[in-house]
Amino acid sequence: MKKLIFMLTCLLVLSLGSSVLALAPDQLQGYLEKQKTWEYIRFGSYPTDADDTVRPVLWRVLQAKDGKAYLLSEYILFAHRVDPNCYPVNKKTSPYAGWETSELFNYLNREFLTDAFTESEKAALAVQADGGLVSLLDAQDLTNKKYGFISRKLYQAQSTAYAKAHGLYVYQGAKKYSPYWLRTRSKSKDYAQRKVQDNGDVGYISVEVSDVGVRPAIMLDLSCITDLQGSGTADDPFIPVLSASGGTAEEPALEKNSEEGVYETEQAAEQPAAADQQPDDTAETEEQAEPEQSGEPADTGVRFASEHADLFPPLTDEGFLPEGEAEFVLEDEDAGIWLYASPDLRIEIVRKESLQSKNRPWRWFEADIFVRPGSGDFLKAYYHENDPKTKKTVEISKIAQENHLVFSMNSDWYYYRVQRNAKKKVMPVGIILRQGTVMYDDPAKKLWTTIPNRDILALYPDGSMEVYDYNGATASELQMKGACDVLSFGPVLLRDGEVTAQTLDISARQKDNPRSGIGLVCPGHYVSIVMEGRRSRISVGCSVKEFAELFRAKGCTMAYNLDGGGTATMMFMGRYINQMGDFTADARKQTEVLGIGISEQVQ
Repeated sequence: MKKLIFMLTCLLVLSLGSSVLALAPDQLQGYLEKQKTWEYIRFGSYPTDADDTVRPVLWRVLQAKDGKAYLLSEYILFAHRVDPNCYPVNKKTSPYAGWETSELFNYLNREFLTDAFTESEKAALAVQADGGLVSLLDAQDLTNKKYGFISRKLYQAQSTAYAKAHGLYVYQGAKKYSPYWLRTRSKSKDYAQRKVQDNGDVGYISVEVSDVGVRPAIMLDLSCITDLQGSGTADDPFIPVLSASGGTAEEPALEKNSEEGVYETEQAAEQPAAADQQPDDTAETEEQAEPEQSGEPADTGVRFASEHADLFPPLTDEGFLPEGEAEFVLEDEDAGIWLYASPDLRIEIVRKESLQSKNRPWRWFEADIFVRPGSGDFLKAYYHENDPKTKKTVEISKIAQENHLVFSMNSDWYYYRVQRNAKKKVMPVGIILRQGTVMYDDPAKKLWTTIPNRDILALYPDGSMEVYDYNGATASELQMKGACDVLSFGPVLLRDGEVTAQTLDISARQKDNPRSGIGLVCPGHYVSIVMEGRRSRISVGCSVKEFAELFRAKGCTMAYNLDGGGTATMMFMGRYINQMGDFTADARKQTEVLGIGISEQVQ
């Protein structure tokens, strides 16, 4: 009797064990809403380690529906450009024909497909809407909360060691994420493709950029799978058991068009891109999806998410205080955090430090400035005694206090060049507009390889920014376009999210110095960075290229270098938050500041 009970107990344990270790394919769910996590599958194999060791690929199951499972690689697997075509010289047309004809699409469905999957595994893949067996996420996928993308932080992706060792862009600070491509083409820039930044924002960048990551997406035909072994967690993912026949899914016949040099398929329309796509009447409009200088994704519930939400009072879905609520101010110098929120404005300033190498410490301040759309507030110049023509220089903290500015920083300090030219002209002042009025129309006549090179920054009342080379626009053109303030300093650090050639050229001739600059992620999201320097034990400063990379890491599509050295200053609520060099205690006296936000608390 005891022996019989023991045998029955063993059978019960085995049966329970098999229920845990095996799952029928039709029981696959994907995103588990209650647990706020995904089911995971190991399928195929690809180089993973820095030494090119091949290991199984881990896939996140976004959704299982109608016999198909939509899978996204958990990690960025490699870096690759979308297409070799770049921004045209004449700036009128682009040779980039789109995702389905791109180099990366063909690479995924040729070389990667062959390298990552066996023949039986390929037979279990379903064709996606773009005609390939392997694709990328669409930008609209990120708006689908049923896939688990319930916050922008969940857009972020880590990478394999292999990807990092083979050209993937890696942020030079402490962040562990990298950017990766989406298959969606930019609607405002013919030469650009959308991508997820390392901070989770969605922007765009030129298709020929080769250090952006690739995070493949596949559609698994569940009819080709007889069993799923494992528990489905990231640590113990499901292992699909393929049917003996290798499945019924057919690999699309990709035929190369010899004239166009692209691959085509007859099965492109058979399979939707992903289950549960939004209906057409909720699709993004051209303006919603891709503003002229957009780095912002479609509406995901919070327009401007906060990394310090736990420190703010409850914010609206847009990321601001509710209408009528009193402004919020937090200053914690010890922690290196300065925060402000009102119904129209939110500012988050963080002090950061790192050691680049022995005897080369850095300390800098990053300000994220968010403006509620339609509020009418924007970054612009403010003056001592409210006079844009004043010739009196004062402590710029006084200018901030006079104007009751929540956030302020130095500008281009063009008046220095005016003073130098008072007796005899020794240098061009540049193109200078203030409050829409042309103050100086004195552009550089040649390409300067020193700072300032007189590149141009135009600020507009709608919150947008434009950057130009020193000869890229005239004063009258910018005035007619409605520019409120036009600055002349430079160089332009980033254009279309990439470090400019003039920045690289100037950087080769420049030493480490304090730096000050302004960038734009998208309309309504400015980024200001001030790098301390000339402080041997705290911060020696950085090169111009390194300064540009800080803006790039923040997801800026454009960035512009302002006057640095003893001019470089950032202020919050009318008080300095950065410090000057070892031998200079005070900031350079000036006539104006760039600022945003008015508060009667600033005195």
